[in-house]
This record gives sequence, structure tokens and C-alpha cells, in this order.
Amino acid sequence: MPIGEAHKTGNSFTGIFEYILAQGNYKNENITKKPEIVLQNFSLENDYKSLGKEFRFQANENKKVIKPVMHLTLNFSEKDNIKNHVQLNFLKRLLKEMGVDKQNHQYLVVRHNDKHPHYHIIVNRVGLDGITLSDKNSKLRIGTAVDKIEKELGLDNYLEKTRKFVYDPTNEKGYKKNNKYISNENLIKTNRDKQVGIKEKKDFIQLKVLDILSNYKINSLESLRNELAVHKIEFKYTVDSRNQVAVSFKYDKLSVKGSQIKLKGNLIRNKLETNKIYNIKRSDRDNRADVLKDFSKNFKESIDSIINQYNSNKIPNFKQVFANNGIEYNGKELFEYKKCAITVNNIEKFKNECDRQFDDALKQFEREKRKYNEIINAEYKMPILGVLLPSQKKYNEELRNLKFHNDRPELKINIKADSFENLVINFLNEESKKIRNEELNRESVYKIDESVVKKMIDDRYIDKISSKSNDVMDSIMRSNSINDDYDEYKRKRKNTRKR
Repeated sequence: MPIGEAHKTGNSFTGIFEYILAQGNYKNENITKKPEIVLQNFSLENDYKSLGKEFRFQANENKKVIKPVMHLTLNFSEKDNIKNHVQLNFLKRLLKEMGVDKQNHQYLVVRHNDKHPHYHIIVNRVGLDGITLSDKNSKLRIGTAVDKIEKELGLDNYLEKTRKFVYDPTNEKGYKKNNKYISNENLIKTNRDKQVGIKEKKDFIQLKVLDILSNYKINSLESLRNELAVHKIEFKYTVDSRNQVAVSFKYDKLSVKGSQIKLKGNLIRNKLETNKIYNIKRSDRDNRADVLKDFSKNFKESIDSIINQYNSNKIPNFKQVFANNGIEYNGKELFEYKKCAITVNNIEKFKNECDRQFDDALKQFEREKRKYNEIINAEYKMPILGVLLPSQKKYNEELRNLKFHNDRPELKINIKADSFENLVINFLNEESKKIRNEELNRESVYKIDESVVKKMIDDRYIDKISSKSNDVMDSIMRSNSINDDYDEYKRKRKNTRKR
């Protein structure tokens, strides 16, 4: 996603136009930058000198404004594949969010195509009405504006943590302080000591500490010290009454303070705290997955026991059967197992179906029992005057056959719960897998400069950087490239003046 930068206001329109249009002293850069004017308001020129005069003429409407040049940059990453019309729409909305009125302000937007697409936005702070456009807190405002536009356009918001303030429509001010924000003070850079051997030792200490801190199981100063000792790095720390931490390291006869390798004590302490929180989250997640898996096993045993009791001509006490397997059942669809509440849909429907099948079988048994008793208790026809009539003989013969083949009825319950049981067990096992594979948010307390990352990879201290870290790295690289771009412009302008 784009990164917005607000640079210091200036007083030379001609100079900034000369640079962004790659004209004049910068004409040799025209081939690489390929400047392209994409938006232009209250301006007809395309030459840096003419544009400078045009914007200066308007700025003179309010000569109290010493620095009328507002310079913004908007930087897109090629990997985001943001289409050009979306980028253009983003630029227009950004201008509006920064208070630039299309009906009142001169501005010029130029696209540079070197390295990666980025835009330079030059705004005349002196409006047509003579009122000055405020540049107060512009660095923070542009970050909030970019965050707002990303959210409203439904774009990926993965650079949110690089912004001190973020858009919040529920807040009265429209923004809030970003709890995920990582300040530049917590940017870990490579060591710049040029003394032979010293830099290598500092690098080794720095990279090894970063590598160890990336392990969430290292969550205390003591555990960090023990792990560093394995790599022959001596780690000392002190904690004062205000819980402020000071640290130092010693490796191969070189002693350094944490601040000397960009790893202050409080930064390390905060990282260890986040590791501790993350470790608790992982334990909780794994515990929930294990509980659900165990519940699935005990639930199946309970259902099997319930079915066996039904089929043994007993009406089971559901609550008692589940209790025998360590499960508390509230009589509806809610279960509690090892202090975890678990809902099982259709358990009541299953119970009612079992009761219905049991009642139907019982009614059938009662009918068969009555019929059996009727036959057993039926009496043979007695002869009249010692003689059986033919009809009587036939009746007695049929009754005898019925009595002989009349088996005593049995109550047979044949309830099966395979479909219900399999459905529930499969669902619970899938839920357990989902929980175990659930991604946990691992809060960052620092960001790592690109050169440090490369050094870590080159020295094989870590094999890969997480995707989230890559996003932060990418944002740093892209942000730095724009700043370097502008710093180069200022350097060349300074040399030009000297000539």
C-alpha cells in the first residue's frame, strides 16, 4: 500500500519544479525518472521556470508567507499491483484530505517511474482567496489520510503499524493514536564502526540477540542471558526502581552497551514482554485445541453409552452419562468441559429422536405382548355331551398351532446414532485443527533496517523473515528511497548555488 510523506515547506517553486520535472540542471535524469504530469490545477505551463513564475505570482498575494511551497510524496509498491486509475483516484482524495481545494489552490502532481512508481505533489499554500493552507502536523496528517483512504477504498492496510495515527470514524476527531505504531527510535540499524574487527564483533552480538529474541520462548532477561551464554556472549542487565532496564554485552574481549548496537535495555525488555504474551496466547490456543479434541473423544464415549442403554431397554439420564465422562451438560445444547463452554447443535434433536424410537418400540412391544397373552389365555372348546363338533375340532386345532408357535415377545430397541455421532465428531475435530492452525498476532516493538536483514540472511543467523517483517522492511526501503531522492535533490541544489 502507498506511503505518504510530507516534506518541509520551502520557498523555491522554480527549484522544486526543476527537480521533479528533471529539467535544467537535472535534465540528464529525465531518461531515468521519466517525469509525467498527471494532475495540474490553475496552471497551464510545463516548463520549470514558467511554472515557478506562475506559482510565485500567486504566492505574492500573501507576502507574509515565507515558505509557500508544500511538497508531498505518495509512494506505491509495484508488488501491490494498484492500477493507474486507482492511484489517480487515491491522489485526488489525498489532496482533499490534506485540505487542498480544487477551486482554490494551485497544484501540480508529477509521477516518477524510476525504481518504483511514486508521485511528487507540489501545492501553493497561498490560495486564490489569499488565505494560507496550513502545514501544521502535515507529517502525521498525511499518514492518517492515507490510512483513511485505504480503508474507504477497501485496499490492503498492511502498513498500518508504520503510522502514528490512524483513521477512526467512531472517534470524534476522526482519528486515533495507533497502538501498533513503531517509532523510528525503535528502528534497528546496522553498526557503523569502521575499526577492524570491532564492527564484526558488534554485528555478531547484535544479530545473535535479534535472532534469539525472535524465539517466542525467550521471554525473560534470565532466559536471554542463558541463551546468549551458549554463544559465548556475556549479558549483564540492571533493573531500577522505575523498571527501567540497562544492558551490556561482552564478546571476545569486546564490551558494548545495548545502545551502542541499537538494542537498548527497555527495547529488549519490551520484546521479552511481547514474547511472554505471545507464549501465553500460544499456550491458550493449544490448550483450547487439546480440550476440544479430548471433549470429542469423551463425547463419543458418552453417546455410545447412551445408545447402549437405550438398546438395553433403559432410558438413560443424559446429564449423568455425560458427567461420568467429565462433561457437564445443561440439558439444552451447551456443554462445559475443563472450564470451556462448547456448543453442540442438534443434541436435543438427537435426544428427542432416541426417545421417539424408544416409545415406538415400547408401544410395539405392548401390542405384541397383549396379542401373546390373548393366545396363551385362550381356552379350547369343550365337547357337548362328549362329542366335539367339526367346527370345534377345527378351532381347537388352530388354537393349538397358535399356542405352539406363539413366541414370547421381547422389547427390542435398535437405535443407531452413526450419522449424528460422525457429524459431531468430525465437526469437533475440524474445529480443533482450525484452532491449532489459528494465526496469532505477534506484536512488534521494533523494526529492522534492510541492511541488518541482509546481514542476518548472509550470515545465516536466520533462514527467513516473516511476511509481516517483509512488509515492514519493504515500507522502510520505499520510504527511504523517496527521502534519499529528495535529499539528492537538495544536495545538487546546494552545489549549484556554490557554482
